[in-house]
Amino acid sequence: MLRITLRCLTTFLLIALLAVPVFSQEEESSGREQYYRGVALGREGKFDEANQVLRKLAEQAPEGRFADDALYEMGRIADEEKTDYEAAVRFYKEFQSRFPSSRLVRRIGMRLDYLKQGLGAGAEPLALYETARTHTEKLGKEKAKAQIERVLEEFPTFPYRFDAQIWLANYYRRAGEYAEAVEVFEEIARENPGTDKERRGKLGEAEALMELGSVAEATKILRSLAASEGYGLQTAQTYLKQLGEAGQQQTFFWVALLFLIVMIPLSFIGIRRSAQTPLSAWPPPVEFWPLLAVVIAFIAATLFLGGPSGRAMFPLILTANVATLVLVWLNGVFLRSATFTGRGKLIYWLLAGLMVLATAYVIYYSFDMLNQVIYDLTYKFR
Repeated sequence: MLRITLRCLTTFLLIALLAVPVFSQEEESSGREQYYRGVALGREGKFDEANQVLRKLAEQAPEGRFADDALYEMGRIADEEKTDYEAAVRFYKEFQSRFPSSRLVRRIGMRLDYLKQGLGAGAEPLALYETARTHTEKLGKEKAKAQIERVLEEFPTFPYRFDAQIWLANYYRRAGEYAEAVEVFEEIARENPGTDKERRGKLGEAEALMELGSVAEATKILRSLAASEGYGLQTAQTYLKQLGEAGQQQTFFWVALLFLIVMIPLSFIGIRRSAQTPLSAWPPPVEFWPLLAVVIAFIAATLFLGGPSGRAMFPLILTANVATLVLVWLNGVFLRSATFTGRGKLIYWLLAGLMVLATAYVIYYSFDMLNQVIYDLTYKFR
């Protein structure tokens, strides 16, 4: 009798053990199907239907594998798709309460803290800021900018005001509106005295001023940042070093340009003494044409593509390139017409060597400015 009882008990336990996994697998398969159906509905924009499917899954299988995923997806839809941040906070709080050990709890906790702080000034400014920041392409850049401007004007106590100001200043810089960017950075520095935010505002102001071509003002700000510890110290020191090197380059450029200008009347004198005229030597020398192509390309790129920083030195660079073209042409005529002996030959070749060095430096400096034009262009369309 005992043996029969044990056999029956063993059989019953075996059936129970076999039945449990089959039930669990079916439940898991059903939960997966419901979850992905809810996700698909959300992607199609059917948010109410998606929430119904996901809520049913979360409540019917509170301990199931996909219950926490379903509740998280409900919060994500409210947060990222519907931009209903108050509803998102409710879903995220429910998630924390029901699934404290879920793998998603840390991610939700960070987002929940961000939303709770942002709602400190009300739901409207947070919705305007977040949609402008995360849905810029969908809204359009102008509308996104208008929303950020409205947040800053109408909600001065918005918790993420500093972040909104940085977004707006960078928008202006990308659009090439450097004067407007300077104003926003000045506002940041003024509203945050004695903090790293103030230093960040000043550094941004200096960068925008350099892009605007106001190097002297930018240098003054950078020196104040480089004089004390804090945000942007190394960046300010690097900028000052670069500006110093640029100043030296500009000095060398002025010397080279002055030399080229002086050489133009000397070349005329030499041609006149050889009983030649520039027009009598048409076409110009071969070396004239590639230099002309470089000058035209530089002028076109600067005028049509460059920002303020690329155009700041444009008149000076244009003068230098035109002087170089004229000098190369006249010198070619001079070489064809003149014969040299003794000291005259030595002096001519010495001057010609100096002219080559000066011309090379003018061309180098022009290409350096062209690089700045290209930088302006790439930053504008980033």
